[in-house]
Amino acid sequence: MTKDDVSIELHKNVLTIKGEKKKETETNGKRHYKCERSWGSFERSLSLPSQIKSDDINAAYKDGVLNVTVKKSDPKATSTKIEIN
Repeated sequence: MTKDDVSIELHKNVLTIKGEKKKETETNGKRHYKCERSWGSFERSLSLPSQIKSDDINAAYKDGVLNVTVKKSDPKATSTKIEIN
């Protein structure tokens, strides 16, 4: 698979990873011809906690391994003090 075969989406704190693999092999001998095809799609959805930074999600694909990094937001940064007038 390549990174173009995989898509990642985040919708309402649900991270969805979708992809499709395609493989085709051919061998041609003196007295035989063999062709194999395999394909399939996959989809995984993960519920994430609500305190994530949705604008700070990184994905990297190298040597067939997909790494997705999701950072948690600082709970102190999300709370603000409101003064009463």
